[in-house]
Amino acid sequence: MGLDEETHLGLPAFGPQSNQLPLDRKITLFFKYTKGTIEQIRVTNITNSSNIDLGTFQVPDKWNANEHRLHFNFSYEAFYNISVEVTNSEMNGAWVKVEKMFQIVGKVINVKIDDFKLVVGKEEPKMFEFKFESTGAGTCMIVDYKDGFKRAYGDEKYCAEWKPSITYDPAVEFISSPMILNHTYW
Repeated sequence: MGLDEETHLGLPAFGPQSNQLPLDRKITLFFKYTKGTIEQIRVTNITNSSNIDLGTFQVPDKWNANEHRLHFNFSYEAFYNISVEVTNSEMNGAWVKVEKMFQIVGKVINVKIDDFKLVVGKEEPKMFEFKFESTGAGTCMIVDYKDGFKRAYGDEKYCAEWKPSITYDPAVEFISSPMILNHTYW
């Protein structure tokens, strides 16, 4: 038995490390490997050395374990570290272990925009600071500067699906807090 790649999170992940997942969706584990069989899967939440057993699962078809899915709900916004172990009868009680860290994030909450009440001259950059209590997962933020100039910032894929007519600015791939944007009024 061998795992040619790590155990992957089944939902598309967002964020700078592609490890942010939404609070309001189930997390799906699926298994990708090139040879061997998987008969049992053991999942443990090892966040902060907690070792909370999330279950040991029998795989219905050991020859097609890559078709098997495990679904979990995580109730709180936090970083999680889980251990996924797999075994089969040929391994004589040995387990192959993979650890995966991810962040569960909620919706965008309490956005505050501050321009510091700075007055700038024409053709001078004006600074805006954006603060978020929670930035959410896969967030796209549209800023209308009220001079005919609109820009999309954040998750490029989601921005393209949600507001394809707004120009995407690749300089800000991920929404963070605080976030500084500059704009020059002409």
